[in-house]
Amino acid sequence: MVFVLLSWGLWAVLMFQIGARVMPRPETHADVGELIRTLGLATAPGWFLAIGVAQDFATPVTVVVVVWLLGAVPIWLVTYA
Repeated sequence: MVFVLLSWGLWAVLMFQIGARVMPRPETHADVGELIRTLGLATAPGWFLAIGVAQDFATPVTVVVVVWLLGAVPIWLVTYA
């Protein structure tokens, strides 16, 4: 669990550096709190992967979560960050 939180935190810092410092738009205004809220909302579907532990639900839950994450993260980052 500690590794998961640390890796999420490192990913959040990387996204902040890329979005707010390396490739900002003129209207970009972001702080770390905004980014953490946005990424938390965008990655929330990943918690549903815990349901996928049950053999019967593993494949459908994984497919839904991956599609959700691939669609949600870019949209939420562009919209809210």
